[in-house]
Amino acid sequence: MISWRRVALGLAVGLPTTAAIAFTLGRSHPGFAVLTIIVLGCFVTFIVQSKEYRAAKQRVLDLFNGRPELGDDAFGLAYFSHEAAPIAIILRKLFQNYFPLSLSRIQPKDAFVKDLQMDIIDFNALDDFVEDIEKEFQIKILAEDSKNILTFGQLVDYIALTKTKKVESG
Repeated sequence: MISWRRVALGLAVGLPTTAAIAFTLGRSHPGFAVLTIIVLGCFVTFIVQSKEYRAAKQRVLDLFNGRPELGDDAFGLAYFSHEAAPIAIILRKLFQNYFPLSLSRIQPKDAFVKDLQMDIIDFNALDDFVEDIEKEFQIKILAEDSKNILTFGQLVDYIALTKTKKVESG
């Protein structure tokens, strides 16, 4: 999905290039000139975004390189307590729906933005991922709490703690 920030960047980059064309065509067809700017701006946005996307995916692949590839049970038991392992396994499966690379090498310390590049790969997917988490675990992730959840492991811990509090209160 293209973000408005990237569209604006594409228009800013494409505008000087298309200004001469638009000016020339604009004298006889003003509507066509505006359409030309928009179309070429979107094309430049696509090119810029595609390059940025490929670079982000490569950074994640580099991060995962050399790590063991773990199946669900091995992943849960390798990195999490007996109580948290089922949560981690479910979360990894949910997250895989929104992530274009295999998560078989993800680790608890991996940050969603810094390491997994979700701000570039698909920032909007994070909202859908949070909705899926809330449905799956029947919890509500508060906005003020979400600011402190930076890594996969922190998310697992948050859900485990929230579910424990929910059980204790009622």
